Amino acid sequence: MNMPDFTKKYLPMNELVSWLVILLYPRGRSSVTCAKAVRGHVNRARRKGELTEKQKKNGRKLLEVSSFLRWISSKSVRGFNWGEQLKDKYPKLYVGITIVKVTGVSAVAVVGYVYPKELPSTLKESNDELIKSHIKIIELTTQLNRYKEKEKKNNTYKQQQRKYGKSGGRGNAK
Repeated sequence: MNMPDFTKKYLPMNELVSWLVILLYPRGRSSVTCAKAVRGHVNRARRKGELTEKQKKNGRKLLEVSSFLRWISSKSVRGFNWGEQLKDKYPKLYVGITIVKVTGVSAVAVVGYVYPKELPSTLKESNDELIKSHIKIIELTTQLNRYKEKEKKNNTYKQQQRKYGKSGGRGNAK
């Protein structure tokens, strides 16, 4: 198996899983059970949202390379550190955790993984992003108000039902 082209933004999940099995289980230990275990870990990370994915029209799943490498670098299974394996064999692909120590003031900080979004390059793009965000906030506020109004209406109806139920039902007296 050739090494995947990590310069691309997205790669097929099957290709990344096959490469990961070979990375983690060299010397012929890459059996079907090992491949299933690795695929299971990848699928759990996808469901948790740790891996960014997109699906092609033909149903193939593509994983974002940067999120995949960040995930491997921090992954450890039963004391077996996947990040160390990656660091030993492919140090350029390893994404480490940054630990910041401040001197002068007694403080220690640990910074996890940062998922940056590309910043707009021009003022017009920045303003467009702000306008989109503002519109989204207005839409969500309107939707929230509708839900609150609906909940208030339902609560009034339920209180009315409760009142009738205590008195023996509609038109009936206990």
